[in-house]
Amino acid sequence: MRLPETVVKVYVVCKAESSEECYGCPFFKLPEDRFVCRDDYEGILEEVSNDIEEEQASEGDLCDSRRSC
Repeated sequence: MRLPETVVKVYVVCKAESSEECYGCPFFKLPEDRFVCRDDYEGILEEVSNDIEEEQASEGDLCDSRRSC
């Protein structure tokens, strides 16, 4: 599976009976920095929250360096 460059990250909740089934998912073949796969929604929500915080922090750093934001 190939993602367009405009897709930054994919979040997947896998509800398979076993982790082996989850590993068969095509998303596991994507580079790890572009996908997150967890077995519950809480895990995904935590990942999304962490990514949002990181993105906001990096945008803040960019604005500080430009002083125009």
